Amino acid sequence: ACACACACVCMCVLLLFLLVSRGAQHNRVDLHGLYVKEALETIEERIQNGEPGSVLYVITGKGSHSRDGQARIKPAVLRYLQEHHIRCQELNAGMLQVTL
Repeated sequence: ACACACACVCMCVLLLFLLVSRGAQHNRVDLHGLYVKEALETIEERIQNGEPGSVLYVITGKGSHSRDGQARIKPAVLRYLQEHHIRCQELNAGMLQVTL
């Protein structure tokens, strides 16, 4: 029952993300509501399919909605970008500007 409930929650989160981002600008990605693994998969896909030299605005959030108020997505995304030598600039506490 627990595995089924977790799978259902994951599917709902993914569906919500797809619905919200469907009309989003092509140079912006909002990672709110995703698990870290899903957020990293999304970033990786957007970077691989992006135009070299273009800018991608990544909304990570500040972690305000995390159980303990600690950001999880932003540190993971920053670590991913650093490991892949991708330039980014922190625009504010919940948004990054990534140069592809």
